[in-house]
Amino acid sequence: MSEHDKSGKQEGAERAVEGVKAKDTAAIVAGHEDRLEEGRGHQDKAQSQRETAMKEAQAQQERATAELDEQRQRSHQGG
Repeated sequence: MSEHDKSGKQEGAERAVEGVKAKDTAAIVAGHEDRLEEGRGHQDKAQSQRETAMKEAQAQQERATAELDEQRQRSHQGG
């Protein structure tokens, strides 16, 4: 995964969190506490998305490392 891809996913998650925070603020100002629960649900979803993106990036890095290791082994074995 390129640095651009990682930052794009991270940026998207950050934007989602910012949007949720804005909704929470608006709900408090307008006196709609029931919407806070909805906002908390969105926060949980955004957190889950961030965690998933981090795990995907880690898995991609591990796959790339494994591939490099395999290539090194093949080159040491002569083919």
